[in-house]
Amino acid sequence: MNKYLWKIKKWFFKKTHPYSNLRKQDFVIQLGIILGSLLIFFMIYNNIEAFNSIVFWIFKLGSIIELILFIIIVTFLYKILKNLKYGLKGLQNGFKMIVLVLFVLCCYIIYLNPYLIVQPVTNFNYGTMNPFEIDDIFINSDNSENSGDIVNDDDSKNNNEDIVEDKDSTSNDDEIVKDEDVVIDEVIKNPTYNEMINFLNQDSTDSNQYIYYLYVCHNFAIDTIENAGEQNIRAGYVRLDCIQDGLEDHAIICFDTTDRGLYFDEPQFDYVFSESEMNDMISRGKYDVTITQYDGTIRYFNADLFGYDIEWWND
Repeated sequence: MNKYLWKIKKWFFKKTHPYSNLRKQDFVIQLGIILGSLLIFFMIYNNIEAFNSIVFWIFKLGSIIELILFIIIVTFLYKILKNLKYGLKGLQNGFKMIVLVLFVLCCYIIYLNPYLIVQPVTNFNYGTMNPFEIDDIFINSDNSENSGDIVNDDDSKNNNEDIVEDKDSTSNDDEIVKDEDVVIDEVIKNPTYNEMINFLNQDSTDSNQYIYYLYVCHNFAIDTIENAGEQNIRAGYVRLDCIQDGLEDHAIICFDTTDRGLYFDEPQFDYVFSESEMNDMISRGKYDVTITQYDGTIRYFNADLFGYDIEWWND
């Protein structure tokens, strides 16, 4: 037993590349340059309109600074990764294994929560890095062509005046149609509580599949509201000011019922609750709704809630 433990210990602390080491001073400098560049980059990014108001010929100051900082960040990121590679090679076998396990765990966490990577990448406004201001270039390039199209053609004018059609009473009747038998009842109205419940029961939006960044809470809310409009039911788009798992805001819908007042609906699984229940959630600071579906699946939200805004549709 002691023999095997000794072999494991020997393997754990053995260095395969004993002369490969992390250059600590270079690492500190490289990390400092990356962090400093990132700080300046996002200061410029958050105030890009002010910086881009300064234009040198066709070059926008803010975007040029962003590009320079981006190149610096990428360059030193490459250097720091190269430095880390040599540092990792110089570690003992056991510590290499620990680093590998931690790396796999990080990848698994990202796999379970893809928004940690996808959201910052998709939400970044890459247009701020365009250094060219070319809106005013060639703005008058087509003026001569457009002016050439202005032709006074007296003959064509006379021809247009000569083309006169004497319409008889029957044609006038065809143009002015007044059908007093048609009753316009396509009026969007607030539903009763039962009408709201009946609509939600027959609406199938909640059976749609949630797809990260393709079909999300916003899409569930919009589709349900549009379906309600097709049945002449007035509904509201509700933006919840909340945070859950790093994601800000959430979209649900609401109905101003004629007999019971304001009611909210979580369109992803049709959880209906009253205005008083919403106010209670706000006072507790938690948007916590849970429902057990017909197949036994439990679906829920548990977000930090601060308030909400309503935008009425189908008015």
